[in-house]
Amino acid sequence: MQAWKMVDVAHADAVASGRLRIGTLEDYKGIENGRADPADGGLTINSGVLMGAVPEHNAALARMRSTNVGLMVNCTISFQQPPLYAFCMAMPGCRHDPSPDQPKAMFQIGDVHRFAELIAQANSEMLGEWRVDYVRYEPRNVMALDAFSDAHPFIKDVRFEAEQEIRIIWRPRSDTATPFVTSPNEAIAALLTATAIGGTFSR
Repeated sequence: MQAWKMVDVAHADAVASGRLRIGTLEDYKGIENGRADPADGGLTINSGVLMGAVPEHNAALARMRSTNVGLMVNCTISFQQPPLYAFCMAMPGCRHDPSPDQPKAMFQIGDVHRFAELIAQANSEMLGEWRVDYVRYEPRNVMALDAFSDAHPFIKDVRFEAEQEIRIIWRPRSDTATPFVTSPNEAIAALLTATAIGGTFSR
């Protein structure tokens, strides 16, 4: 799998050396220039009116983890992800730019799975098991009786669909996850190819 990574030009030299900022799902909420997902990987379910005696209503209550409830009216329950490390990229060809006024550098990552593995190996004191996948875009604020997917770190709300995101998720070695910057790494740098420096990349 290949991916593109867009960074501010000021960070291009660091990225080219294999020096990367590894964020968290929580952290990414605050760095998207006012477009942040307030519940990245999460899910908000609105009950409407649910009566436990009605089988499909009872199933909806179970999904809200509210069993043995006779009646629920207009309650909202939100599910969030546990602490997780994340590195976000885009599908090749995606030129979506959340901050088009800032000059960018574009890097192609030749083998995202190997890239994730090398980052984990070089930072094994912080990063545990990992997964690479495409992000799916689905409604994340739903009614209890709707059909929907559970909270998941590879699902974001449909309003972010233009991002065409590919994501690496690592479990932290501890109960917390704090963003950090890796040391330069030649093996990681070898998987990064600068395809454009400067300019803007909006569609």
